[in-house]
Amino acid sequence: KVKVPSKFKSPSQESKASADQIRKAFVEANPSIPANAIVVTCQKPRGKSASADRPLTFKEVRLCLDKDLNFKACGSQHRDRCAGDALIPPIR
Repeated sequence: KVKVPSKFKSPSQESKASADQIRKAFVEANPSIPANAIVVTCQKPRGKSASADRPLTFKEVRLCLDKDLNFKACGSQHRDRCAGDALIPPIR
């Protein structure tokens, strides 16, 4: 079972974090997960908020597992898909 850090459960206001900061928060909440088993993904903003100067939006955390469902280092084909600070939108 993976514990989601409180910052990401139900954010009430917009914030920003880098992929490394997001990964660190998940490792702190789940000490059994090695940092190299976590991949952070983001997406381009859509709709009215989409603009060239708007940061990517945090989408998800992916965990790499072996066939026995143990955490393992992600391979080179799995890498973060966030550049710079990612926008963490509030849940409404």
